[in-house]
Amino acid sequence: MGAITFRVKTGLVFAILMLCHTHPAHAQSVWTPPDLTNAVTVEILRPSFDNDEALKFPTAAVFLTLRHRATFYVHLVFELPLVYAKYDAYLGGTESDTVLGNPYFGFEIRSEDSPFFGEVGVRPPIAGEKHYQAQSIGIFSGYIQRMGAHWPKSFWFKGAFNYLAEAASGLKIRLRSGFSMSIPDKLNPEMFLLYSGYLSQSLDKVLLWGGFSGSMLMTGEGLDMGERVMHEMGLGASLNLSRVQPGIIIRLPLDEDLSDWLHNVIGICVTVKL
Repeated sequence: MGAITFRVKTGLVFAILMLCHTHPAHAQSVWTPPDLTNAVTVEILRPSFDNDEALKFPTAAVFLTLRHRATFYVHLVFELPLVYAKYDAYLGGTESDTVLGNPYFGFEIRSEDSPFFGEVGVRPPIAGEKHYQAQSIGIFSGYIQRMGAHWPKSFWFKGAFNYLAEAASGLKIRLRSGFSMSIPDKLNPEMFLLYSGYLSQSLDKVLLWGGFSGSMLMTGEGLDMGERVMHEMGLGASLNLSRVQPGIIIRLPLDEDLSDWLHNVIGICVTVKL
């Protein structure tokens, strides 16, 4: 019964999302602060759904992000998303899918002497649409930050402006605002306003942080404000072990319609400075 409940719910949710197509795709997560040095980051995320006992370990979405400082002002960013989903089959036993998502290609324009920097990037449509259980895991692992990572038949473009400052006490603040545009295969383009902010505090080798992220659909007709916006809260901690920085992440949906069946997204991340 659990397998059928999960498959029906994820299939229905995926179908609704495909029809409505109403939420944005960002680039790499705002919850992993940008580093001025070359680095590789691996994030492993698992959303927790209502009645998801049919999902089996090690179901998770994985995001591999590479950062390279090309010049003093330009930092290249590449992200490869994938999902492994293992779940109960209808007639007993288990099934599994491994799905590759839409890669991200972008760059940041920044200087070590300035708290401001810009981001520009694209996600070409690589993801298929046959494995909706796995794609649902990927979509809801980044339902605000990275939904376009697993959205089929849609090209995404994003631009954002950031303010990142640090006090002598180790307190950091990051504010981010921008836009994202979706150009689907057979639907009208859609534009979204992006906004987020977080605070982090360094305590010796420990970094603690918390923040807020949201999006607003700017195009389309017949929707009220509650149907146009989506928000989440994020909390996390990481250890600074010289070149290696392991961490944990938890994200909580703040919209009632979503939090009724998506409880949270929990994950781990590891950054290695090159």
